[in-house]
Amino acid sequence: MTAHHVLFLLGRLTRGERVLIHAAAGGVGTIAVQLAKRAGAIVVASASAAKHALLRELGADFVVDSRGDVLRQVKASVGEVDLVLEMIGGTDSYKRSLAALRARGRMVVFGAASGDTRGTFEPIGLMGKNLSIMGYHLEPFLSERELCAPALREITELAAAGALRVVLGGTYSMTEAAAAFTALGSRSTSGKLILKP
Repeated sequence: MTAHHVLFLLGRLTRGERVLIHAAAGGVGTIAVQLAKRAGAIVVASASAAKHALLRELGADFVVDSRGDVLRQVKASVGEVDLVLEMIGGTDSYKRSLAALRARGRMVVFGAASGDTRGTFEPIGLMGKNLSIMGYHLEPFLSERELCAPALREITELAAAGALRVVLGGTYSMTEAAAAFTALGSRSTSGKLILKP
């Protein structure tokens, strides 16, 4: 549901637009890549090189190395984008993401995988290109059925029909929870991790 909301509810992604998805090989990212592609967007996926093959399988049009010069790679592949799904966090990442946006572009911030939750940007810098920045957190939406039910229905139907691939990065028992969180924090996993009792 997070992927659906950040793309369509807040991001207002439409057919033919260009979207940059950071941490694209993660749990939200793998779903976002597929949903954006199904919606007719041009998808630029950012992840470490070891995860590029997976992102191509999921439908990404362009894949950029998150450990390299992301902005240069984005500019070389599509020029500028209409929407950035930003979940890296930190001032440097915010600046790169904003620099990748074309006029009237949107950036939705929904995480801080880098651990830097204190990133800053200069609001006056948004004016020249009429840029928008929005924040997203799922929990407050859960009590708003009219905003959640359609997204959940679409995702469930697509997954049940085999049209949406849920990438599983590993299954851990509850006694291995610490190892699961260590793996998640190392950013070496892809997709969702499952904890089983």
